[in-house]
Amino acid sequence: MERLDVFYDEEVQQLIDSFAKCFKVRFTIFFTNGEDMILGYPYGVSSFCEIVREKLHLLPACRSQNLVMCRRCEKKQEPVVYRCHAGLYEAVTPITTSGDNKTIIGYAMIGQFRVNDDKDAREDIAEFIGTAGLDTSVLRDAYLELPLYSGEASRNLIKFFSVMVNFIVKGEYIKVRELGLAEKVSRWLDDHIAEQITIDAAAAAVYRSESNIYHSVKQRYGISFKQLYTMKRIQRFEQLIAVESNLTISEAALKVGFEDPLYFSRIYKKNRRISPSVFKNITRKQESRL
Repeated sequence: MERLDVFYDEEVQQLIDSFAKCFKVRFTIFFTNGEDMILGYPYGVSSFCEIVREKLHLLPACRSQNLVMCRRCEKKQEPVVYRCHAGLYEAVTPITTSGDNKTIIGYAMIGQFRVNDDKDAREDIAEFIGTAGLDTSVLRDAYLELPLYSGEASRNLIKFFSVMVNFIVKGEYIKVRELGLAEKVSRWLDDHIAEQITIDAAAAAVYRSESNIYHSVKQRYGISFKQLYTMKRIQRFEQLIAVESNLTISEAALKVGFEDPLYFSRIYKKNRRISPSVFKNITRKQESRL
């Protein structure tokens, strides 16, 4: 699903921060593509989840599960409460525009808390910790640091969370913002990144003149249309290399529209001051440290 451009009042951040501080849970509002929009301060990713994600390399499992639950709550149009694969409880609910024709803006999620009267959860986490392959005392201590609620308290927590999100939606504290011309062009480039794009093609796609496109992009981003297109291709290349570990430089370059890997290497080095192979090596070394 495409990310919508939104803006929100400062009161939303204050509400989320207050909720996170009171209940010591992670509270996040994020776009439909998974990118964080608002984070509740000061509770981010817990020490336990950092170990699970980085030391046990389970971040893909976390992301996959979050995606499934987001789609589930979207269908139900209500909060979905679940126990994650690491034994913690989370809840997610859709955030929509107000009115009759509702559009999904993103999702609100709280999580990283324990429920003390769930026997199955306690048994699952004990087995999980016992088979983690790490210093089990470190992982267990990190788990026990997380907030603990009774079943009734956790249900009331979810109700409070749901009421607060409804308040934010109905009060229109988060709204969709109309895209400007330069942003429409930028989105169009994202969708056609592997094609050989010209400014006249972009102009035709958004029904504006080439001059309008050029000046709008220059004013909004401070670079030319061609520079914007090149930078987007480079950024997409870097994302591919970071995500798909088996992808070669030539394959990644092709996915962003460069059939000649040597030509792409020159373009990349001109903009990044390092070669694509150096970037790939740096990325792999960072991954090996996790």
